[in-house]
Amino acid sequence: MQTRDIDKTWNFDDQAERYDTLVANDPRHYYARYDNVLDAVVEIANLAPGKRVLDIGTGTGNLAAHCLNRGAQVEGVDPSEPMLIKAREKIGQLVWDGICIIVRLFVKMG
Repeated sequence: MQTRDIDKTWNFDDQAERYDTLVANDPRHYYARYDNVLDAVVEIANLAPGKRVLDIGTGTGNLAAHCLNRGAQVEGVDPSEPMLIKAREKIGQLVWDGICIIVRLFVKMG
């Protein structure tokens, strides 16, 4: 069996501009209940005002937005700067007094 040297890290940079539209209009219905799943995650986490959340792989900030809507303090990290730009645009509209939102890049180590 021949092996190839492949970087197996995810790369969402090229998808950032269209990711939310893809999720909303997925013809294969992989994301048909996406918002329901995000609501369930927030419910299971029992989020309430003041609780702290670390959203690893925040992408365009969809889960972070659901957490913010419950009053949680959210820090989102992602390896894709274009996805973080989208998250900042989305989250910037949800910031309330007293809630700290920091969305930043994390880097691949090694």
